Amino acid sequence: MAERPEAAGRGEDGPRAWEVLRRIPAYRTAWRRLLPQPGLPEPAPFPVRLQTAVDLAAARFGLHAWENPFAEDGPASPFWSVAPMLPAAVGSGATPVSGAEGLSVVGLRLVDGSLVLKLECGSAAMQLSIAPGSGIGPGDGVLAQHDLLADPHLFLARLREARAIAVGAPPRRGGGRGTRTC
Repeated sequence: MAERPEAAGRGEDGPRAWEVLRRIPAYRTAWRRLLPQPGLPEPAPFPVRLQTAVDLAAARFGLHAWENPFAEDGPASPFWSVAPMLPAAVGSGATPVSGAEGLSVVGLRLVDGSLVLKLECGSAAMQLSIAPGSGIGPGDGVLAQHDLLADPHLFLARLREARAIAVGAPPRRGGGRGTRTC
């Protein structure tokens, strides 16, 4: 099996997840062999592309879709399939995701119809999973959902990521006095 990079975040001074992924020789070789093209865009207030049949082969690297390893400046984080995602829903009453200052929002519509939203702000990144059939209009926002009692550690980890996205700072990497890391 090919190498799979860790889907965990990166430190403030450490390499971006994309920079680590692009250093894997097997990934670069697979990209050259397949030369995958991104799927056609979907109408939305931010870039959304469709997952293609060729993208499915990227799963061996822990990805939902290929990203060009030879691009000068790739994303802070690719669309991970191995990272836990916070379930979310489109909400017309929520703050629109397309206008937040310093926030990069891109989407990937998976072949099963669900939508993965990747939010990046500086070195912080997280993914949200939106149920099949949901589209996002210009004034729509996203409401994250989590059953706190089902997995409180995962909830706290996603909450830290969301906070980092909101304030534009990398997630904290350790506990201080009286805290516990997940």
